[in-house]
Amino acid sequence: MNLKLALISSLLAACGTTALAQALNTTMVTSTLRRPVFVTNAPYDATRQFIVEKQGFIRILKNGVLQSTTTPFLDVDSIVGGGTATGDETGLLGLAFHPNYAFNGRFYIYYRTNASSTAIAEFTRSPSNPDLALASSIRPILTINRNNSNHQGGWLAFGDDGFLYLGSGDSGGSCDPDNAAQSVNELRGKILRIDVDGDAYPADPAKNYRIPASNPFATSGGAPEIFVMGIRNPWRDSFDRLTGDLYIGDVGQGTREEITIISATSPLSPVRNLGWDYKEGELVGTCSGTTAISTGVLTDPIHWYDHTVGCSLTGGYVYRGCAIPALQGTYFFGDYCTANLWSFKYVVGVGKTQFTDRTAELKGANVNISNISSFGEDFYGEIYIIEQGSGAANGEIWKIIPASGPVACSACPSDMNGDRTVDDADFVFFSQSYDILNCADQTMPPSCRADINGDGSVDDADFVLFASAYDAFNCI
Repeated sequence: MNLKLALISSLLAACGTTALAQALNTTMVTSTLRRPVFVTNAPYDATRQFIVEKQGFIRILKNGVLQSTTTPFLDVDSIVGGGTATGDETGLLGLAFHPNYAFNGRFYIYYRTNASSTAIAEFTRSPSNPDLALASSIRPILTINRNNSNHQGGWLAFGDDGFLYLGSGDSGGSCDPDNAAQSVNELRGKILRIDVDGDAYPADPAKNYRIPASNPFATSGGAPEIFVMGIRNPWRDSFDRLTGDLYIGDVGQGTREEITIISATSPLSPVRNLGWDYKEGELVGTCSGTTAISTGVLTDPIHWYDHTVGCSLTGGYVYRGCAIPALQGTYFFGDYCTANLWSFKYVVGVGKTQFTDRTAELKGANVNISNISSFGEDFYGEIYIIEQGSGAANGEIWKIIPASGPVACSACPSDMNGDRTVDDADFVFFSQSYDILNCADQTMPPSCRADINGDGSVDDADFVLFASAYDAFNCI
């Protein structure tokens, strides 16, 4: 059997056979968390999950073992404003790892400051301990001034383009009193996009980024950081790891909760405008005095629901995992207030299909999920539900699994980043590791992913295995 057939056979054995339909269940991953609001993994790391606790802590779940509260990965409680109650919108809210984190150790957090603004800051991990970040390494990236404690936004993620995206809420209060979402000069009420690998503001120590040249207002017409405008409070957005489409979960005011998709192939200019506060869901004029969007292309939601079924949308992820093959491409999301859970598929040119209420099957017997604060995705594309809890230490994380029981998944050996294809992104990681990576060194990327044959180093033998799969191996 040749290498390629061996790799394919190994993957099919891990994933099982595709069924026409699969019933779902949930299993608890960890509990006793302090108001968790997010869980994610670092690039190329299949062994660790990083859990954000909103008071100002990031903890690691490593090979199923939860890091102690006394030695978290990061403790920034002293600089984080709020986050000590489940009902407020302050605290430590977002986390994103640099695409090259395995080598540069850089990651980014989104938090409410003690000065009542919101901020993005960069940190680096310890050079001697991959389970510990250096709190002293803080470097400010961007600060957004605010005059209310609600509508902070809080989402961070890197796109396939290598740029950092963040969701920033409007001015707070009712009907966006500052008209921030429709102002082209405001960073509030927007999805922003910046390049953290450069600095266009060397004279300003509080601004450490540059503007992507393709941003809608990169050269003129508005704040150059803006990517999408007309948003109320984007609480949990995500990229489809296969298509690159951006799913925006926007919390509504008094009538509608909505999800909008910005296709990866959508033109970036004119700017996409989601319509707040002129529109809420499909309704026009819900805020008196607002009669039209200020600029750009009005972009309608792909899905909305009213307040008979929920009151605060929590955006989720498109499933790209291994354990539930029949649900490839299915987007999962929920509601914070009711803990209802749903899913649908988005088909280009068709729209929303296969909408399904998942509440009963995902909250079955002995599953106590309430206050859904977020969803998460692991290295293999499996999806998690984050339940904030009602107290200081009863938050939980649940994993969506087949009703028949958990399935152990593994990536293709040459798929370094777990996106189930072998492509340029994997080659970048492999080339950085080649001939310099000693897998006995604990500071090196966990699992030493570029060591394909498992002999403890990255060398010519691994290159032969990688090259045979490169650009021809589809892991789905």
